[in-house]
Amino acid sequence: MGLIVCEQSEVLHPLYIAELNIHVYSLEELLYVVYENPILARESLISQPLFEFLDLELGLLQFSSYLQKMKKEQASNDEILLTLLDCTRMYSAVELNHYRKKLEAYRKLHRAEYLFEMANTLFEQKRYQRAADTYQKVLNFPKDMVVTDEFLASVHANLGSAYANLFLFLDAYKEYAIAYNQIKDRHCLKEMYHIMLIAPDLSFDEQYFQDLDEQSKKEWDAEFRDSLEQATSLPILKEISQWFSHDHTDDTDKKVESIIQTWKQEYRNMM
Repeated sequence: MGLIVCEQSEVLHPLYIAELNIHVYSLEELLYVVYENPILARESLISQPLFEFLDLELGLLQFSSYLQKMKKEQASNDEILLTLLDCTRMYSAVELNHYRKKLEAYRKLHRAEYLFEMANTLFEQKRYQRAADTYQKVLNFPKDMVVTDEFLASVHANLGSAYANLFLFLDAYKEYAIAYNQIKDRHCLKEMYHIMLIAPDLSFDEQYFQDLDEQSKKEWDAEFRDSLEQATSLPILKEISQWFSHDHTDDTDKKVESIIQTWKQEYRNMM
């Protein structure tokens, strides 16, 4: 897909998409979000707020009414999404066919697999709390031909990653430990080791490292130091350090407040 040029049309009430924590201001933006996030779009986007946005904000009364008619006649969300994407020339026939195949693949998944994919998508979007909640739903499924010990271990490991990104280090450690106990994946063991280094004041069950060889420990320590060095050398941290190395001014206060507000917003976006 090439460059997309959005129309400069003002809307009084943008469409809020909770799963991504974003506001959409134009038809082009809406179509882009739908195309790039099929599993999230098919799950919750087709609703009254979407129809009202198309009608009241974008002036597409006929199109909105048509989509509502499709929903009333029990057309699937997938059919409605494809109709929505096909309302302009923004996407080619090849791209629409690719999108259709994605939707077909989702329909064939076991419900647990489907929710796992949804949780992974939320994680990729840095919506860590929503991802964690969805991983928890997957863990409620009984074991069967799909929901195996190996599959559940992957869910626990990913849930651990979500918790770690929410700074819930004890919970993260426990989830990695469950995954490690099920499949003995050393990646989980390494994540547990790194969590102990990140939060040394917390109390962890260290039985897993009694037989850890010195070579692995040295390698994992080195990886942790490298990650820590990268984190502490971020340009924004250097800039903040420079601000406080000079005389305190009102301008410094404003800059710091702006950074703090940005970080707060980023954290809220994780929830």
